[in-house]
Amino acid sequence: MEPDLHWDGSCENPFSHLPQRESLPAHLGTFVWADSTNADFASTGVNQFLIRVSGGVGIGTNNPLGFQLAVNGTAAKTGGGSYFRHPHV
Repeated sequence: MEPDLHWDGSCENPFSHLPQRESLPAHLGTFVWADSTNADFASTGVNQFLIRVSGGVGIGTNNPLGFQLAVNGTAAKTGGGSYFRHPHV
């Protein structure tokens, strides 16, 4: 189901959300949040939660300290990749 996008940033897909001008939730059940970067950021499948923000994402903190994702509190990380425990987050 393709959402019907409107100039005011709304969409008619009842289970999707379109909060910013370059966000394109093209699939059912998708939330897409994009910053002010002048480039499209679109979903690639159903039931996705996608975030593009050049300033980082903070959960439990208002200062991501230059990280793509900063969490203040407990969190679980599975799989590969790197992890850094910052003393101020």
